[in-house]
Amino acid sequence: MDQVNSYLGQAISALQSGFLKVNEPAGLVIALIAAILVSSWRNLVPMALLATVVLVGIKNLPTLQSGHLPNFTQTGFWTQAGGYLLGYLIIIAVFFGLKSMLFRGGRTAKAH
Repeated sequence: MDQVNSYLGQAISALQSGFLKVNEPAGLVIALIAAILVSSWRNLVPMALLATVVLVGIKNLPTLQSGHLPNFTQTGFWTQAGGYLLGYLIIIAVFFGLKSMLFRGGRTAKAH
């Protein structure tokens, strides 16, 4: 049971770390651009996935420039990417919700 709690604690810590990385300026700019590009709630998950890929690419740019790929086989890589995804799901949803409320008046009503 202690081992399960240890793994759970590590996973929560990694998710919090990933979420905090999304709240950095580069992550927020990516989230804002993604929210502008989202046209409906159905596009939220694909856009969050795309934003996660962009942020992972930016964070691993030095590794990629040296001709290497990040180590996709490490659990830490995937838990961090999961934290980014969770953060982007929340932040893009908030930004898109605000965008929807602010620009709702521009829609035309359907005639009955």
